[in-house]
Amino acid sequence: MAHQTFALNLARSMIADQGVAIIWRLHIEATVLWRMGNRAAAEAFVEIADAAELKWLRCRETEASTADLAQFATRYSEIRLAGGSQL
Repeated sequence: MAHQTFALNLARSMIADQGVAIIWRLHIEATVLWRMGNRAAAEAFVEIADAAELKWLRCRETEASTADLAQFATRYSEIRLAGGSQL
């Protein structure tokens, strides 16, 4: 559990500093490490990349949900101002 928390915290920090492209870079570096025979490091990089991707996807879902809700609220307000005839 502590290992996963570390990966998530590191992933969050890396996305904040370097953007979503870090996910791809981590996978590329993991491949290089694997080919060099450093499987433990490669697995750690993949774990961090997966945590970063999960964090990024969750943030995108939250942003989409918030945007959908804001759009609905705006449209609902417009309809009410128009007399509610479109409800």
